[in-house]
Amino acid sequence: MTKYATSEQFIVQLVDYVFSKKQFSPSTLKLASYCLMDSIACAIASLDEIDCARHMGPLVAGTVVPNGVPVFGTGAHLDPVKAAFDISAMIRWMDFSDTTFAGGHPSDSIGAILASADYRSRNNLSSGQPPLLMEDVFIAITQAYEIQGMVSVANKFDHPDIGIDHVIGVKIASTLLAVKLLGGTAEIAKAALSNMFMDGGTLNAYRHVPNAGPRKSWAGAEAASRGVWLAMAAIKGEPGYFSSLGEPVWGFEKVFLGGNPIKIPESLDSFVLDNIIFKFYPCQRNVTTALECAIQLHPWLLDRIDSVRKINIFSQDEAIRRTDKLGPLLTRAARDHCMQYIVSIGLLHGRLTQDDYLDEIANDPRIDFLRDRMAVVESPIYTKNHHDLSIRSCANAIQIELLDGTLSDLVEIEFPSGDPSKRDKVEAALLEKFHTSTQAHWDQTFRDATSMMLLDLKALQKTSVPDFMDSLQAH
Repeated sequence: MTKYATSEQFIVQLVDYVFSKKQFSPSTLKLASYCLMDSIACAIASLDEIDCARHMGPLVAGTVVPNGVPVFGTGAHLDPVKAAFDISAMIRWMDFSDTTFAGGHPSDSIGAILASADYRSRNNLSSGQPPLLMEDVFIAITQAYEIQGMVSVANKFDHPDIGIDHVIGVKIASTLLAVKLLGGTAEIAKAALSNMFMDGGTLNAYRHVPNAGPRKSWAGAEAASRGVWLAMAAIKGEPGYFSSLGEPVWGFEKVFLGGNPIKIPESLDSFVLDNIIFKFYPCQRNVTTALECAIQLHPWLLDRIDSVRKINIFSQDEAIRRTDKLGPLLTRAARDHCMQYIVSIGLLHGRLTQDDYLDEIANDPRIDFLRDRMAVVESPIYTKNHHDLSIRSCANAIQIELLDGTLSDLVEIEFPSGDPSKRDKVEAALLEKFHTSTQAHWDQTFRDATSMMLLDLKALQKTSVPDFMDSLQAH
């Protein structure tokens, strides 16, 4: 059984983990480089998104920042707080970035990590000191993923009983890693994290109909940038409030957790990153296997759509709670978190791309025809195995019944294509995703050079952070 630290130990334990001299294995650091490569691909792909683009750049046009952080793909050089926001928003916008068995997108913190490391490095260089290296970034990614994932799985903040959005894990991780990368001490990190809990929690409402909207695509970015802001304030001397968690009347635990203690496993290492789930379809993690089932059934259904009586979807409780949605889906944000919509696209087209959430596709009357015939049923074994940390399945199954009683095969998939159990195929799949996602903005020569750089772990670890960031600004 997992042992958890008490709330009194929570801040101290997280700070000790971040500031320890812990060594991570080459295989773990390689995964961190994969996560970075995947994040860059997602970020560059987002440049065509109008709603994302309106958030990019300085808050005040024409602002010049000494030693500003370059935001790849945009040409902007920003202060580290805004750079953290922009980079993280780009990574997360299309809901295509990596995820974990605990849910959420730990790559939301990468904006805070890159912005903090680059800003400190450029200031170091201007004063004759050495910059940080990409090895420091990979260690920070490993630690940020561990913190966010383990905090999420231990506390389930976004369960309806609590109702706090899961990006609180992003804010915790980003605050701590920003302090470290900006050159702060462990004591400064404790002060910054105590102030983070004074912020309270963000509502989860913008992920659910009727409020589902684009905020869910920048919520993680806001958390990452707030983490950098809190870190910079603490480094400048902002004091901490060390009863912000457990104060009996006004503390975070009392106000948001009903007096229950916040929890974190006593042992933190690299479990979350080692078990990271890469996305090869732009949809909610728990629905990926349902989509893959639908794609398998696409050829069988192709000429029988008008004859469908019922589509049974067998799923786990998390998928049902997050994505079982009926009625009109008026926005892209509502569609990409609706199991029935995603399954319909898979059945109709044998695919799922970002464009399949656009109005032109969503207006196809066959989608609602199929949605109206879907029954989503919880499978107890799928739920059990989904929550069992020794299994961590994400199972779904689909069977179609026609008007004449004909049944399709029952297609069941337990683990999505980006699951840790399928690591032997991940590098090739990520490389294909990288080229597909960036080809509209980067030519073949630049894509080849960048992907080779990202896959050469030994050389990349020794690359300075500014050199790395500048290399992505070439196009």
